[in-house]
Parts: sequence; C-alpha cells; structure tokens
Amino acid sequence: MKKYFLFDDEPISGNSYWQRVLVGSFLMLILVGFWTLAATGYKRAGTFGWKKEHRIIAAILIPILAIGNTLAKSRDYSNTPVNLFDIITLLAVVFHSVLLFKNGNKNSKEIPTQTLNKELNEKFYEFRIKIKNVDSNLDYQLSGSLTKPDEKLLLSQSHTYKIIFRDDSNNFVTSDDLPIKAFNENSKFYVKSGVFTYIGSKKISPEKFARIANCTLDDSEK
Repeated sequence: MKKYFLFDDEPISGNSYWQRVLVGSFLMLILVGFWTLAATGYKRAGTFGWKKEHRIIAAILIPILAIGNTLAKSRDYSNTPVNLFDIITLLAVVFHSVLLFKNGNKNSKEIPTQTLNKELNEKFYEFRIKIKNVDSNLDYQLSGSLTKPDEKLLLSQSHTYKIIFRDDSNNFVTSDDLPIKAFNENSKFYVKSGVFTYIGSKKISPEKFARIANCTLDDSEK
C-alpha cells in the first residue's frame, strides 16, 4: 500500500495508471486522494523518462483534473463563465490523455558507454548502445566503430566480454555476457566498413530498467 503514496521511479502501465486515478478520485473525499493522484501522475510520467520538472507538472495537473471533473457535475459551476481554472483543467486533460494512452512499456533510450578493456580501447574509437524495455525484456543494441576500418580485428580468445549496466550512482543493475564471436570479422555482427552491431536480450523488471543510466564493457580471464 505504501507504494501508492511514494514519489519514486516505480514504472506503471496505462491500465495501472487508470485504476489508481479512479481510486484516488474516490479517496479525495478524505483528502488522501489528492496525494495518491499526485504520486500516480509523477510515477506515470517517470515511466516515459520525462524530466523531473515535467513529472512535477503531471503531479500537479492530475489532482486538478479530478477536482475539475467533480465540479463539472455541479449545475451551479457549469453555469459560470469560463475561467482560468477551466483552462488549467483543459491542459490537465491533455496531460492525462498522454499519460493514459502513451505506451510506456516499450521505453527506449541511448545511454553513455565506456570500455575498460585495453584491447577494445585500442581497436575501437567509439561504442554506442541503445536499450529498450519490452514486456520485461532488456533488449540492447551495441555498436562499435574500428579505429582503423581496414585493420583485421583480433581479440584474445582466452577472455570473456561482459556488458555491465549501472545506475546514476554507479551501482550495479544487471549484466550480460557477450560472445567473442560478436567481435570477429567473419561473424554476422561484423560489417566490412569497420562497424559491428550486436543485439542481445536479457530478462529484467521494468523497475530495474528505469534505474539504468550507463554501462561499461569489460572483460575477464576465462
């Protein structure tokens, strides 16, 4: 129950968002609903990776929308001229529609990447990674460009290569092993122009995915 009151990074689906808005609207009668509505708007906006300022705006507008819906049922209020509150409520409707219908379960982002491996540092001048969360799967695409495109890429067969995902505080979130064949010139991942792309997938909860902020490419002896 505590999670409904927290302003944190819990990712929630459109269905969960709608259910929490309905419950929060009923709870407005005992005032606690205003807090849960604000927390729901904040969490749902965070599901899409919105900036903190935009999440705060969502946290303010969703309770306002609930108030506007309640006032709309009053005949006396309906007969009053359009005012500033009505305009703000209309803006809240737009935010609410985006939060409700936008697909936040297929969130994707590109994150900073670095390599701690000496061989890879010498061979590649750039690594890029795009990650996507679909149905509790971390799907990632790792791309690299050779320093000398025409040079044959040879890496130590006695090493295993690992991609490590971390959060803003550099705490471990998850990792995945990369097969050595991903870097071999004759593999399906290698492009003759000196660029390779490796696509991997790993089971991960949406909560963990939301925490990922950067990654490193490292190796270790087998």
